[in-house]
Amino acid sequence: MSHTIPATDVASVNYALKIIHDARYNRRKLYCNEVRLGVVQKYGSNVHWLSDLERFLSDAETKLFSYGSLQPGAQNAHMLEGIAGQWMAGFVYGELSIQQTGPAKGFYTLKPDYTKLKEKVYGKMFVAPGLSEHWKTLDDFEGRDYKRLLTLVYNMASEEIHIATIYAMSGIMHKAFGNARLGNLYS
Repeated sequence: MSHTIPATDVASVNYALKIIHDARYNRRKLYCNEVRLGVVQKYGSNVHWLSDLERFLSDAETKLFSYGSLQPGAQNAHMLEGIAGQWMAGFVYGELSIQQTGPAKGFYTLKPDYTKLKEKVYGKMFVAPGLSEHWKTLDDFEGRDYKRLLTLVYNMASEEIHIATIYAMSGIMHKAFGNARLGNLYS
């Protein structure tokens, strides 16, 4: 079962993702209770989705949003073709640009936007129960220029909002940290 975020909770979820990414950037281990505490301090105790935080984060391991070459029919679609799943049209908020240097030169890069929510970046979300078994292969393929992080994906067909994994410019976060319960998201 795929878990979705109520539209009324977008600000608090984005704040939780910011807490997670700040910890990654600072190479600091983070636990779900710290995320809960930070969100409650900012938004109050009436944030209902927080009770399912682990489930939302675990569910994100089965979702990958692609804004470029991993989409069906694109240059690197073969990386996901052997994985059983389905694609859904959607968008994220962020700044899209073309990589100017390095091995990823000429490919799209994304800088996610967790606060302004101005520019929509369209793509497709791949939902596959077995996706978590392929993160290492995908990480190796993406290389140092791209790192995995979490973002909100807006499904265009159903208007549902999902927490999903996305590859973004490596400058967005540094080497990820480990968490025993949610280790795959942070490898």
